[in-house]
Amino acid sequence: MIIGSAGLVQRLTEERLIDEYKFLLFPVILGSGKLLFKNLKEELNLKINHSKVYKNGALILTYSNKVTSHSQYKSVIGQAYVTLGVKARLQPNCELFAIIILNNKSYIDEINIMKNESTQTEMEANIRKLINQQIRAVREKDIDQALNNYDKDVISYDVVDPLQFTGIDAIRKRLEEWFSTFQGPIENEIKDLKIELSGDVAFCSRLNHVNAFKVDGGKLDMWWRETTCFKKTHGRWLITHVHSSVPFNTKNGKASTALNPSTTLEDISITNKEEKRVPLLIKKYFAAYESNDRKTIGDLLSEDFRFSSPDDPDIDKATYFKNCWPFSEKAKFYKIEKLIEEDDNAFAQYQCETITGNKFKNTEFFKIKAGKIIKVEVYYGSLPKSLSE
Repeated sequence: MIIGSAGLVQRLTEERLIDEYKFLLFPVILGSGKLLFKNLKEELNLKINHSKVYKNGALILTYSNKVTSHSQYKSVIGQAYVTLGVKARLQPNCELFAIIILNNKSYIDEINIMKNESTQTEMEANIRKLINQQIRAVREKDIDQALNNYDKDVISYDVVDPLQFTGIDAIRKRLEEWFSTFQGPIENEIKDLKIELSGDVAFCSRLNHVNAFKVDGGKLDMWWRETTCFKKTHGRWLITHVHSSVPFNTKNGKASTALNPSTTLEDISITNKEEKRVPLLIKKYFAAYESNDRKTIGDLLSEDFRFSSPDDPDIDKATYFKNCWPFSEKAKFYKIEKLIEEDDNAFAQYQCETITGNKFKNTEFFKIKAGKIIKVEVYYGSLPKSLSE
């Protein structure tokens, strides 16, 4: 409700912003007053809708303003309740006060929509600013800045073990470990950002990309998906939940970490076909070492399998299991850095890390026949720190 003078009513009338007038008239003379409809540029097109006479002589007259277009109608504020004194000829010209009541639902709804749109735009800008701060914090490996936008009870579903990280302390430890694996800045970007807001909660979906060099000389060039949830607490937007993920390949059961936004289904199909050939056998070979799976290794090797290395030149399958396979108890993981395939032959250059943290690089030559590995030749690169391994 707006309380104002007859002058305010005059101004609103000039702008055609009133759709109904209620005049309360008293048969007394209070003074010369002010003419309510003085100096109007255009004649008002009013229609009387209702009238009522009281015992004390007061009269209520209700007039409506005939509005001819939607553009006029949506700008109408509402009803004007005006209490005025009049001269003997009942011309309303004495100003007492005017009460303007906003009761036009169409107009009020439009005001609310405009207000909400403005608020939504401002809130989205704040969310985008927060996301940009996160990108900058990751690039600069600034843990404090990165954590500044997290709620203390945040829950994170990361692309690495464990199943979830709970609380800001867990996020700090995760970031410290991850940042320590890179040399120099962590170049990162986002793509396909979409933000949805409702009241004090919001979420966004996006694709993340990291392209940075690792301290071990390797390089991480990877895209993954992320959904982030925000909640406005005490006037601040904070991250309450983060869910990062990558698809997995249904053909081999492994995470698809080599995808990018331009990867097509045809590209994936070609990759799946290639996985059925020599590279799949080699990857299974190293995976068996990681999991100490002797049965899988036995199935991959042919009965006439031969193995050669500087320590064990040209040995058969039985001797291989006796001399070489025990190392599977010490191997933690193998990272294949290069895999070169030609027909049924392949070279694999890899880095192995042991359960004690030692790392070394080797190159192995594989010869495949009828879906079985018939020969492996090992060429040593860097040796483990402890030769006992």
